[in-house]
This record gives sequence, structure tokens and C-alpha cells, in this order.
Amino acid sequence: MVSVPHSKILNLCNLQGDYYAHPEHYTPVFHERIAPYASVIVNCMYWEKRFPPLLNMDQLQQLMETGCPLVGVCDITCDIGGSIEFINKSTSIERPFFRYDPSKNSYHDDMEGAGVVCLAVDILPTEFSKEASQHFGNILSRLVASLASVKQPAELPSYLRRACIAHAGRLTPLYEYIPRMRNTMM
Repeated sequence: MVSVPHSKILNLCNLQGDYYAHPEHYTPVFHERIAPYASVIVNCMYWEKRFPPLLNMDQLQQLMETGCPLVGVCDITCDIGGSIEFINKSTSIERPFFRYDPSKNSYHDDMEGAGVVCLAVDILPTEFSKEASQHFGNILSRLVASLASVKQPAELPSYLRRACIAHAGRLTPLYEYIPRMRNTMM
């Protein structure tokens, strides 16, 4: 979030392009307009070194001194020293958190004491698909034995019968429309 220079307000259509071309013309205001009211910040924005940080160390220190309720930051993008300037390292799935104390500019691996709990797992986006795959696999593994023992699709529970596209080298009745559809598309 940035303050728009007054000369740019009339040309809002090209504002994003102008910001990317001239970030030095813009002043960050996130620490004034949003952060004072946030208890948790989840950051997933694109950022490069030429852009100002979303929240720098001095801004966080000032916020905490004035009673900001911020207790945690999750930096999904994990730009070390980037848009969330005080994120100074990436963390692991096994040890996902660290604590930053802005009053002492100190970092801690424990969660006891003052400061902001930070999550900065650089591979976090891959974990979501891993978890979904594990969940699907766990459910599917419960069905494998019954699927293997079935001789005809009609013996399957209705939800599996509807999902069965082919059996014994032929399309099942629900999917016999596929060759007709393919012929009309060609």
C-alpha cells in the first residue's frame, strides 16, 4: 500500500505501470493505515529490491511502542530482508517459527517473551499440495481393497460407480457419450 503522488491521481488507469517504473515516486503507508489495526499479517506480495518494504524495522518498532496488536507475521513469499524487512531468515516445516523483538532488535527461536512471531517457510506453497495429496491418498487407500475385489461396476457404491469411466476396456454407460462428443468436435 502506497500513497499516490497528487500529480498521478488523475491518471489512475496507468498507476500500476507507473509504480513499477518509478517506485521512488511513492511513499509506503501500510504502517500508518493498516498495520496499526492488524493482529496478524499474511504477506504474499510480489517484491523486488527497488520497491520500498511493506513494513520496515523502524516502522514495526514504532507500531509496537504505540500499542499495535500485532502478534504474528506469515511471510509466504519469504523475501529475506524484503517486503517485511525484519524477516531475516527462512524457516523449515519442522521449525516454522521464530520471534522478532523490535524493542531490542533481537531474534529468538523460542516463543516466550515480547515480540512478533514470524513464519517464513520458503517451501510453504509446496506443502499445501503435499497435504492435499496425502489426504487424497489416505481416503483412496481405504477404498482400494473393495475396488480390487469388484468384478462389475454395478457392484460398486454409487459414488465410485459414477467415477468409473472405463471397465474391461470399454466406457461405462455414463461415459458412452464421449466418442460422439469427440466426433462432433472434429
